[in-house]
Amino acid sequence: MQMIYVDSSNVINSYGWENDNLYIDFVHGKSRTFKNVPESVFREMTRADSVGSYFYANIYKKYDE
Repeated sequence: MQMIYVDSSNVINSYGWENDNLYIDFVHGKSRTFKNVPESVFREMTRADSVGSYFYANIYKKYDE
């Protein structure tokens, strides 16, 4: 899996998707895996103007860790 690095986010350092799992590395050093995330959600995240805002609005507390 290839991670996508985010330069402009105050929350997320990098993220990647594989086998319906979304992997997030946060700027504060923690990492989380969100399960059963559709590829379409991952693709929308890659196109979002703000990856951090998209994450909080569409993934955080909506998918199991």
